[in-house]
Amino acid sequence: MIKLQVEEWDDEFIPIMEGESYKDFHPKIVNHNEKIILEKALLENRVWTLVENDDNDLVLLNGLHLVNRIDVYITQKPYNKNEIYEVYWDSVDI
Repeated sequence: MIKLQVEEWDDEFIPIMEGESYKDFHPKIVNHNEKIILEKALLENRVWTLVENDDNDLVLLNGLHLVNRIDVYITQKPYNKNEIYEVYWDSVDI
């Protein structure tokens, strides 16, 4: 497992932004064009899911997750599909 701080994740994978915030691609709220972008990003290993873990901490995980999902983000650079990433999301303004 690779553990990162959100700043490291931000620099390494370059999330898609909407103004000053990370662009949310939550599957339940995206429009048709964003859904196509999300599907393509899934195939390219560029989708990340913000979840709340058992300790009530916010953690960003690579891939699309359903349980305890809060938001979904897409990055410009792909992650290694053979690795599990955990990004600590302490004080980020979502």
